Amino acid sequence: MTESELGAWMAYLKATHLLERRVEEQLKADSGLTHAHYEILAKLSASPDRQLRMTDLARKLVVSKSGLTYQIGQLEKRGLVERTACPSDERGVLAVLTGEGMRCLEKTAPGHVAVVRAFLIDQLTPDELETMTRIMSKAAAAMAEDAGNAAEEKGRGGRLPRTVPPPDTRPGGSPFGPSPDGRGHSPRSRGSSIRTDA
Repeated sequence: MTESELGAWMAYLKATHLLERRVEEQLKADSGLTHAHYEILAKLSASPDRQLRMTDLARKLVVSKSGLTYQIGQLEKRGLVERTACPSDERGVLAVLTGEGMRCLEKTAPGHVAVVRAFLIDQLTPDELETMTRIMSKAAAAMAEDAGNAAEEKGRGGRLPRTVPPPDTRPGGSPFGPSPDGRGHSPRSRGSSIRTDA
């Protein structure tokens, strides 16, 4: 990576880690939810009849089916979500937001929105927000396309495509990949340093 590339990446990591920490603290204090739990409740609340097939919910949340099953199990124990058979698909399972789950979401949402607004939305101008939306949407689309290609290739029994170049593991090679001139380098060797204090 060049200095500017590494700077962008490190700034993104620091901002997202700090914001995620703030969000988790608020959710835990207000309702004992995790961010993953909150997203599940929010997705269900916005769906027709406040329910979704588990496979559809996993896709919307961009999580694995097994991971979602675990999270739903935790929410079921609190009476916030329940699972029922899907009437249109005998093999399908619906995740349904309960009345208690909706009340929990309504209690928690104002504080959640306030944190996101205070530490992200209000820190940016309208133009910056539009730029951020465009950039993140572009990155998400690229990753979704890559994941789709990988799944298709795996389904055909082939090797998974690798679109990310591997790090240079040769002596003196760089874990940050090749520099624009084709030679591996680390940011430190180009006059910059890596900060580890978030």
